[in-house]
Amino acid sequence: MKRIADFIEPNTIQRVLDVGTGDGHFIKTLSDFFPDANFTGIDPSEVAIQNARRGFQESKYFFEPMNAENISFPNESFDLTTISNALHHLASPEKALSEMKRVTRKGGWLVVSEIISDHLNPAQLNQQIYHHHKSKIDRLSGIVHRETYSREEVLDLLKMSHSIPMVTFDYYPQEHPERNPEKLQHWIMKMEQHQTHAEGFPEYDELKAEVELFRKRVITDGFQPATNFVAIIRN
Repeated sequence: MKRIADFIEPNTIQRVLDVGTGDGHFIKTLSDFFPDANFTGIDPSEVAIQNARRGFQESKYFFEPMNAENISFPNESFDLTTISNALHHLASPEKALSEMKRVTRKGGWLVVSEIISDHLNPAQLNQQIYHHHKSKIDRLSGIVHRETYSREEVLDLLKMSHSIPMVTFDYYPQEHPERNPEKLQHWIMKMEQHQTHAEGFPEYDELKAEVELFRKRVITDGFQPATNFVAIIRN
């Protein structure tokens, strides 16, 4: 992720908006690159926002519950607007990207980082199986959570919102697969917990079979986060 700071001059960034911030994980990364900036994180989840507020108590951090498709800030409010691994959680990602452009000043920057389905190794495919299992259960429960985009699909979304990247690159959150048995068991147990939310649905047995497939695969191949596709856009 250091390439973001290599491309965007840190002293030009004073106001940062992170969309779909969750507990603020991406803001933590951005804070290292832009130490003099003030950060705003938005997310539709009240629980996520409360967790973020507990984790970032300095006055330079502000968190507010808000939908990405309907950002309430005025035009050109931010120097940099970002979204990390949240596009696949949005009902209308094109509208969200257009809103991000609107609230970014002319000459400012947008950064889009999204996990992708392209060219994954066996350990990364295990992460994809885990993620898609969770996304299927969320959709059964009426929660917006689609499967992973491909690189081309992310680029198509950017084009639809008239956001043409100046530079793109792949980012690997974890260099090598996790093979520690205790940590692998953690992911197996989390997937089993997700499976309980599928009880009563016709898809239960099919989803349970995915848990068993994951269990066998992860012991053999390990677990590794999927590749992130990162696009840097000049507004």
